Amino acid sequence: MFDEGNDGMLNEDEQILIFSTIKEKMFLIATECCKIHEYTLYKDLMREIRLLEADIVSYQNELRQNIQKT
Repeated sequence: MFDEGNDGMLNEDEQILIFSTIKEKMFLIATECCKIHEYTLYKDLMREIRLLEADIVSYQNELRQNIQKT
C-alpha cells in the first residue's frame, strides 16, 4: 500500500509517509476522545503526537541532508 515503487522495499519517503499517516490517525482518535470528554486520553495522545511529529521532522531533515550530500 505504501510501496509506491512496487519494488518490495520502502524508501525513506515512503517510510515518512507511513509515520505521517499514523500521526494523522492518532490525531483523529484524539479529537474523538475530546468530543466524548475523555480529556486525559486526549492529552496523552496529543503529547505522543507531538513527539512523533518531532521525530518525523528530524528524520526528514536527515534525509534531505543526505540527498544534498549525494
